[in-house]
Amino acid sequence: MAVEVRHDSGQVARLKGPHAQEGPGDLAAIVADLNRHLTSDTRESNRFMTLLLMAIDPAAAAIEWVRAGHDPALLYEPSTDAFEELRGPGLVLGLNEDVRYTAVRRAGVRPGQVIALGTDGIWEARNTRGDMWGKERLREVIRERAGDSAETIVNGVFDRLKTFTRGTLPEDDKTLVIIKFTQ
Repeated sequence: MAVEVRHDSGQVARLKGPHAQEGPGDLAAIVADLNRHLTSDTRESNRFMTLLLMAIDPAAAAIEWVRAGHDPALLYEPSTDAFEELRGPGLVLGLNEDVRYTAVRRAGVRPGQVIALGTDGIWEARNTRGDMWGKERLREVIRERAGDSAETIVNGVFDRLKTFTRGTLPEDDKTLVIIKFTQ
């Protein structure tokens, strides 16, 4: 398994090998604890945060995630050319300290599949005519590059996005995580 993370600032993180496979424990409890801390910090400002926390269990060929208001991740299955949104319940962080979060588990993860997690700055980016880049363009790049490495997929998305938005000023941050199951 290989994980590639890139932020539009140019920061890149790569996880490969045994450290890419360590899980943090009970995801729902972790998110609930984080929410309690954030709620006490944001009570007066009325600010909030979205999050999608995911753990990958290669031995069980499964993924587990908790959503806290963040857009669903996308899972691409190249053998059927199908995308699945990895949905799940969950209110944003920082609004209500008593929110309960639920982990969702999906078995059957296979080599060749690709997961994309991103910030809305990617699909909400606009060109000079005001058109949004959209999730369909993100899906097109993933589909075209699915046989490549996670790094190549990430770079392909940012290259295509840069071409699309040429001549505009950035309106939001853009962060993309690509997980490519290799074995």
